[in-house]
Amino acid sequence: MSWLPVQLSYEQAAHLAEQGTLVTASSRRLLLVQLYSSLQPADAEPLSVATLASAVQDLTEVEVRTVNPVTDPRAVSDFVAFVRRERHELVGLSVPQGTYDTALEIIEVLRALRSARGHPEVLLGHALPTHLPERFLGVDPDVLIIRGWGENALRAYLSGQPRHRLADVVFMERGELVRTPARPDGQPVYPPPLRVGGDYFRRVEASRGCQFGRCTFCTRPPGRADQWSATARERIAADLSALAAMGVRRFTFTDEDFQPGTGIAALVRDHGPFTYTVSMRVDTLMGRKGDRQGMTTSEAELADLYDSGLRQVYLGVETLSGSQIRRFGKRATADHSISAVRRLVRRGFDVEIGLILFDPLVTLEELAESVDLMLSSGLWRHAGAPFGKLRIQVDSPMARSRRLAPMLTTMDPNMMAYSWDYADPRVARAWQVGLDWWNGLDQVYQLIRNVVRTGRDRPDLLRVATSALLMLRASSFQVLRLAIESIRQGGSGLEADTVTSLIERRERALSAVNAAFGEGSDRVTTGRLVEEIHKVAMKDGTDGC
Repeated sequence: MSWLPVQLSYEQAAHLAEQGTLVTASSRRLLLVQLYSSLQPADAEPLSVATLASAVQDLTEVEVRTVNPVTDPRAVSDFVAFVRRERHELVGLSVPQGTYDTALEIIEVLRALRSARGHPEVLLGHALPTHLPERFLGVDPDVLIIRGWGENALRAYLSGQPRHRLADVVFMERGELVRTPARPDGQPVYPPPLRVGGDYFRRVEASRGCQFGRCTFCTRPPGRADQWSATARERIAADLSALAAMGVRRFTFTDEDFQPGTGIAALVRDHGPFTYTVSMRVDTLMGRKGDRQGMTTSEAELADLYDSGLRQVYLGVETLSGSQIRRFGKRATADHSISAVRRLVRRGFDVEIGLILFDPLVTLEELAESVDLMLSSGLWRHAGAPFGKLRIQVDSPMARSRRLAPMLTTMDPNMMAYSWDYADPRVARAWQVGLDWWNGLDQVYQLIRNVVRTGRDRPDLLRVATSALLMLRASSFQVLRLAIESIRQGGSGLEADTVTSLIERRERALSAVNAAFGEGSDRVTTGRLVEEIHKVAMKDGTDGC
């Protein structure tokens, strides 16, 4: 089979098609590849490529594969050998944050293969190619970048549509970068994902997009910022049925803006039993008006969700400082966030809140306001990451802010995010105190947190892990509050006696976790603790591909 260059004008493609000489992509085998890094849990299901594979499996022969250099140092070389041997004509790479270097290495090898034998053609998708297309086209000008969700554009391309007629793609033509207009995909109408084998934490899609879409730190997919669409009920039902047949009993909904009032609870209950997790906005819980869909959450709906198996809710609180909330473009107030968490806890849900206490413009007073409210309200008990720092990503409103421009420094293409400096040097000192305290704790904290998330079948471990988790969270906010008080008085950090006392509390808690997970030890060694927890703690897969 001969390979035909893709830099054809529409007129050229139409003429060749009429003559019967145009070989469309659908006559060639497609390999869809999910790239992983340390940012993606190893057991996170490769949902992006599984969803695309399902959408095009009626058009072409499609295969799904993963490449994870973190768990397998030979992953890239083995993948290259596989492509050389199997000779796929089309290779699609899903390139999320954290996989930049891996993607470039693979693209360069695939380009050399194509130069030698005419294939494979390379398609790119996911966050990094979507928002940094120039970086990838600079390595291989022949790649086609499919932005956004991707199913419609990929199907159109496999059906023989030339690049200019595809929606929301980026490519090079005669040395110029070409972007085609985006068109809303609407709700997914294709079959459920093509579930691949393996011990993955499964993920289900009930909606796409965000009804609010105006947070200044958020990078939105191409198209209207507040575009939101529900997945067809038939598709969700078929997906849940397939998971149940596979023996899956626990999963997470991928929705960034989960809406309870869409009948989801009944679908899950009808196909269960399952336990599952969701991510929600405070506005959704507290009945704030103004959402395009006008949905709110009643007590009956919360009870229905719990009855259907919902146990863990992730809530984007970000900050409890009023002025910082406004700077972030959020609508819910600190009172709304506190009330939302308490409402969920009363209903029996485990709650974890996302925090972004540190941004370039945050003042010491704003930081103190958040920390004081976190401690006085009890929300510290639910903090996901106590020292959350704003990630200013490419294409976000904050990245385009003239006010922030002087504080932005280098852009890291691996994270598609900018480094930045604090406007208030006092906040920079408080951040450094917190960072010094947290260094060396982050990995063990994440592992203990995942025991709490997944350890319901081990109550002995769960009890000890919960105690240690709460200690680490409480001490972290205490460190921040003490640092703020010291800096306000002209100091630079914490008193030595205070640090010693906090460390002693930390060591006692970690010793208890050590004893619960191993044979016990008077002296805590983080390395052994991590090793022991790894034996029990399943990564929860909430951040995935």
